[in-house]
Amino acid sequence: MERPAAFLNRPMTRGQIRKRYMRSVDKKDIDWRNTPMMLKFLNETGKLLNRYQSRLPSATHRKVAKTVKKMRHLGLIPFAGRINPTDKIPLGSYI
Repeated sequence: MERPAAFLNRPMTRGQIRKRYMRSVDKKDIDWRNTPMMLKFLNETGKLLNRYQSRLPSATHRKVAKTVKKMRHLGLIPFAGRINPTDKIPLGSYI
């Protein structure tokens, strides 16, 4: 009597789920001139979302973080304060 392989019915791990549902945003699309897209990665108070919330790969998330910091220094977005929902646009239009 043979036992079935144990890995057939194993649920997906947290890492596998994260990889499966990653956003497909190219690093070349991330630019400081593209304010509406960059605002998609900020919450209502202007803080940057973490990788788990934004569903970005690590290299892309680092580039987003640097771009957001650059935009803050250029004065395009506030360092602290409320960002209106009307400033944000759906990310689906870029994909």
